[in-house]
Amino acid sequence: MGQSLYGPSSVPQAACRKIRSCRPVRCSRPHDFAGAATFGLALVSLVAALTLGRDGWLRAPVWLLLGAAVVLLAGFALMERRTATPMIDLSLLRQRGFLASSVGGLFTGLSVIGLFSFLPAVLQRVLGMSAMDTALLTLLWAGLAFVVALQARRLAGRVPTRVQPAIAFALHALGVITMPGALDAGSTTRIVPGMLIAGVGSGLLNAALPLLAVESVPAARAAMGSGAQQTLRYIGSCAGVSLTIAVATSSSGGPARGTDITMVVSARCWRWSRRWRCWRCGSGRRTGAGTVLGPRRTVGGPAVDRCRRSLRPSLLSPVGSTVSPMRPDTPAENVDHINEAARLERTADRYPEDAEALLLRAAAHRELAGERPAATALYDRLLTSGADLDHPHLVRALKASNLWEYGHEAEARAIIDGIRTASPRDPAPWVIVAEALEAHDELEQAHETFTEAVRLLLTGVSEPPRATHPLLLGRHRVRRMLGAAHDEWDALADSVHRLPIGLDELHDPKRVWSLGSENPEELEAEILRLRAELGAYREALSRPFPVAVLHWPTDELTELTEAYPDLAEEYPSYEAHLATIEAALRELAASGTPNLGIVRGTVPSYEAFAASELTSPSDASLLPQYATTLAARGRAVAWPPERAEACWCGSGRAYGECHGVQAPSH
Repeated sequence: MGQSLYGPSSVPQAACRKIRSCRPVRCSRPHDFAGAATFGLALVSLVAALTLGRDGWLRAPVWLLLGAAVVLLAGFALMERRTATPMIDLSLLRQRGFLASSVGGLFTGLSVIGLFSFLPAVLQRVLGMSAMDTALLTLLWAGLAFVVALQARRLAGRVPTRVQPAIAFALHALGVITMPGALDAGSTTRIVPGMLIAGVGSGLLNAALPLLAVESVPAARAAMGSGAQQTLRYIGSCAGVSLTIAVATSSSGGPARGTDITMVVSARCWRWSRRWRCWRCGSGRRTGAGTVLGPRRTVGGPAVDRCRRSLRPSLLSPVGSTVSPMRPDTPAENVDHINEAARLERTADRYPEDAEALLLRAAAHRELAGERPAATALYDRLLTSGADLDHPHLVRALKASNLWEYGHEAEARAIIDGIRTASPRDPAPWVIVAEALEAHDELEQAHETFTEAVRLLLTGVSEPPRATHPLLLGRHRVRRMLGAAHDEWDALADSVHRLPIGLDELHDPKRVWSLGSENPEELEAEILRLRAELGAYREALSRPFPVAVLHWPTDELTELTEAYPDLAEEYPSYEAHLATIEAALRELAASGTPNLGIVRGTVPSYEAFAASELTSPSDASLLPQYATTLAARGRAVAWPPERAEACWCGSGRAYGECHGVQAPSH
């Protein structure tokens, strides 16, 4: 660790330290032989029809083979819907990312491979070039595509995976559109610039489309996603070559004129690639212009931009990362819960040490999407994993609440009774089960649960922690609905309540009815205000991950700067590091940036991340991506903490006495 160089021998050491190993899961699912045979025959028929079509598309064998391909593909789709173990899960087509990668593979074959597979033959025939000269000229395109594909990994965290194919198709179109007329002019120099530009686009396509195919499907379907994308790419290639030959040879102006037409047609893929813009966000709408978040990404408005320009890029985490997370500023109503849940599940498979936090968030998204059985399956996955859960009672409480919502009341009640018997010291399970009882009009039992929790957790406590506030407020709300008189716990609830409207008025059941129907806006506002108190924990679980600031504990920072002296410029001292973090967060809070947090880094974890990115840990530009990955894995701690809570720096003092002196109001 005393060396700053990052050689091959240090990669295994860095990747192995503090990283858990996991065994591959063996899969014994039966093979879909019938589906494979049907799909194979359909492809054979299609390829044969396209091949014969070069000699004339109106001949009977061509139409018979095309008809057979259509019938076989229809039969394949029907079989895949009915079999329990399909060769390809057709429901994946509902995922925009998977559909985009598949169609992108098809268009790559049609417009890119089809043209450049035919071009060498035209160069030899029209320009009289030798086979060797043609190969060298084509190598400009193919070789550059190969190099770009290898280097495309550097775009991770800078350009979203879903945007890269659009850029690639645009580069291909720009390169190809410069080439028409070169054959008639007999000039190879006019072809070279276009081939270079198109080569960059082709290389980016070769890297981005398989990655998008794998990222857009559950981890267990990664091979299926990649296979589908590659299969459609080969189908498109076959069709592209046949159609290119048909168009080029049918022109009355000769091969040169016909090839110009195919180049124009190939370049028109840019019109299709514009559709990629609407896949940048989960809602399927185009993203508007924004301002810079960190060194590369965009969110927010001008005030945020002014604030962030003064921040060092190694502190503020950009939104993009290799796990393609939801943007931190995504409003709750615009979240694609199904896609976000799938992303979190894939991330949990990749980082099993963080599975509990990630799968709890995924389950919350499943519930909000109405997929309650799928949410229960995630809770069961955690409870039966055999791992030591940090919050097992919370997992059971969330499972019970979810079960009750879709008709499994008896099982939910049994779990709730078990939680109350266990008497956990964590307030969150108490809040969940009490609110579940309240939501189903079990007010007496809800009151008993709230009371049992506050007596267990708050007896003898001078200042209730923030995590216990929902218990006090929930108990006050239920007692008002039951018509119970004020007691000492209700007085404590009044002391932690911070809204201008008092709790007695807010929780008075008669208040809602007194509004009547004369002013529906006020009635709706009161209902929403009351609902805001319910389900706060589940809403927090489904909230986008925060804008994360990277914090190194003192021993980790010392080890980091000793091992990689180049990073000493980023962190001149531990005290300056802490002061910069607090100042950066306060500046962001003052600019109106919501959902802020802190992630704690460790040297072994950072080295393993650098190894996965094939980058040296000495590279300071890697720090924002590392912070983003930690935040997306659920490692972020919300900022600012309560003044009486422990400070985020780990000093052991209260935040109000440490970095929270003159802290911003919550």
